[in-house]
Order: sequence, then structure tokens, then C-alpha cells
Amino acid sequence: MVTGPAGNPPADVVTFGETMAAMRSSGPLRLGGTLGLSIAGAESNVAIGLARLGHRVAWSGRVGDDEFGALVLRTLRAENVDVSDAVTDPGRPTGLIVFERRTADITRVRYYRSGSAGGALQPGNPAIPMPNGSGLLHITGITPALGQEAASAVLSAARRAAEAGRAVSFDVNYRSRLWPAARARAALYPIAATASIVFGSEPELALLTGDPPVGARAA
Repeated sequence: MVTGPAGNPPADVVTFGETMAAMRSSGPLRLGGTLGLSIAGAESNVAIGLARLGHRVAWSGRVGDDEFGALVLRTLRAENVDVSDAVTDPGRPTGLIVFERRTADITRVRYYRSGSAGGALQPGNPAIPMPNGSGLLHITGITPALGQEAASAVLSAARRAAEAGRAVSFDVNYRSRLWPAARARAALYPIAATASIVFGSEPELALLTGDPPVGARAA
């Protein structure tokens, strides 16, 4: 059971996945543009949004034992998201994403996540708390792209939630820069099969099934 912040009732929604530190430049980095620091992660973005709407939410994942990891946890706590089941990894750094504003219309994105704590998720580590009662587990297709163990961790969490009678919400969120379509489909299709709700564009649904399912509505 997830206990909410400051002894609040258990969470209605649990999100599970990678969260990184995020730097956003005001201009080209080589010209010394200033950088703003925040956090980024599809699952933690959902957690923050739901918490702002008044839901009881928890986020579970791994961060490094560094200042970036502390920023992730502090930011989520400040948004009233429970992070009591998150793991701080003493041997791996928190991942980093840099948004470089090249021109007014062009932003270049670079990831620095090789060997990061967020990619070291394993089935049962961290232990994913189940939502309370008829609650919901939300996951995405980004974290499974970080490696086989991370993909297995997400699938294990989804299956455990479904077996416990909880709803599973799955956002396909396919990123071609992270992995090829064939490998993505092999990993994501079993996860989607556990889900009560699947979010995806028409190309993402086609990636999973070969053809968008009858009656499917692109999100």
C-alpha cells in the first residue's frame, strides 16, 4: 500500500518510470546561453498533472545519489506527489536531458542517460506499490526503451497490477531515436496487452498491432 505525503490516504494513481534532470538553454550552448534547470519524464509529468487536479498520486523509479536526483525528488514532493517508494542509487547518476535552443524555431535535444539510475530499473527493484482499491497504474513506452531489464520491470509492474484487479493505463509514446520499431513492438505489445487503457497515435497503434484495432481512437 502507498501511504500519501504527510500521512495522507493511499494513492489513487501510481506512475512508474524514468525521470531526469532537464536543462533548457536560452540560446546556442557554444555561445554561452544561460540554462534553466528543472525535471523531465513522461510518467512524472502525468503524476504532477494529476496531483494538481487534486488526485492522490505516487511516483516510483530510480534516481542517482546526486544533486540532480535530489532535485527530482524535491520537485515531486513539492507537487504533492508521494515518492516514498522511489530508490536512490548510490552507484549510478541521474540522467540528464538538454534542450538547446538553436534558433527561434529550432530546439535540439540531447540525452545524457547512458549508465543512469533510471535505466537500471529491474523487476521488483524498486518494488512498485499498487494503487489503492480500484486505483490505476500509469506507465509509458519510454522507460522500456532504456534496456531489457527496464522493459521487464515495466511489464512485471503492469502484470502485477492487472492481476490485482487494478486498471493499467499505457501511453505508447514511441521514440524512434531510442530504439527500432521491431524491437519496440516486441517489448511494448505484451505491456499493451495488460492495459485497460492504451494511448497512442495511429502510427503508434499500427506499430503495436500491424494495424490500428477496430474502433480504436487515436489519442
